[in-house]
Amino acid sequence: CAFMSSIVDFAVLVYDATYWAVVAPFRGEGFEGGELVDRVTRNGFYGVSVLSLVAFLFGLVLSVNGAYLLETWGQNQLIPDMIGIGLTREISPVMVGIMLSARSGAALAAEIGTMQVREEISAMWVMGMNPARFIVVPNVASLAFVAPVLVLVANLVGMFGSFLITTGAFGVDNTVFLRRLADAVTLPDLLTGLGKGVVFGLIVGFIACWFGFAVRGSAEDVGKYTTRTVVWSIVVIIVADGLFSAGLYITG
Repeated sequence: CAFMSSIVDFAVLVYDATYWAVVAPFRGEGFEGGELVDRVTRNGFYGVSVLSLVAFLFGLVLSVNGAYLLETWGQNQLIPDMIGIGLTREISPVMVGIMLSARSGAALAAEIGTMQVREEISAMWVMGMNPARFIVVPNVASLAFVAPVLVLVANLVGMFGSFLITTGAFGVDNTVFLRRLADAVTLPDLLTGLGKGVVFGLIVGFIACWFGFAVRGSAEDVGKYTTRTVVWSIVVIIVADGLFSAGLYITG
């Protein structure tokens, strides 16, 4: 059936990419390092400004909502605990994953789909160039690399936004905020968020490549599969985040 065929295609894509990323470099056939650097810049760091704005606003909004609940009991000093744990473990990784899906994933799927329409992928096969080596690996690796960096940026900017509103409007002392934030956020919390970032980057990269290669022969297909890339990336990211949370709850 079509579903099983799609699963097999995806498994083959992951297998090829894993071979060229892990095995081939030891045989002197690794992917192009220069292409990886270019993709890191294009897929990740060009989006820092937008991510910073969203993370800053998230920090403000979450703090305001936290104060709305906590102020009733005179516990505004607990806002940094809520912000620190919420951002590092859940909000920042998911935010980064969604941003990468909507920005980098959609662009990558459209780029590969356009190459399919122009038969550039077929030409690569004819010239003995494996698309997994020259297209999939640099893009997927770049997304897996930049995602945890973006998670750190979102953490810092979101905490800064919370710091400004909490100390300026809700009567929490600067020192108290920083001390409680430092006590609340532990190394496992940070590592959990960074690990999620890596996984979400891999999810976006593989799904974008998968749908990009699924384009067959028209510009309409490019738009259709680009949209599917964004939708399915976000769905799989949310499911993966739920599995992460369930696993951490069971083991913790």
